[in-house]
Amino acid sequence: MSGKDFSETVSNVPHADLLKRFTLEVLGDDELKLDNIRNELVAELGSEALVDTCAVIAQFEIVNRIADSTGIPLDDSLEGALSAGLAMPGVKKKEI
Repeated sequence: MSGKDFSETVSNVPHADLLKRFTLEVLGDDELKLDNIRNELVAELGSEALVDTCAVIAQFEIVNRIADSTGIPLDDSLEGALSAGLAMPGVKKKEI
């Protein structure tokens, strides 16, 4: 897992805890944990919800890559939150 702790985060989104845990495992590097949470998500919400959740995660990733490629600087406050994504191969923070 990426080391983020969102346990204090309050959300009115249905199944928010499951979705947060899945997102953190997608950003992590433990394949077994990802498989387990993926299976849990499908069992609880269905395969369509898995596809939708992955699409949302991918959208955030691509928006960050587009911003980076155009030279839009990343706010320091966001760098910590996105550190797992920045650590991925091929992702670089542009210093301006």
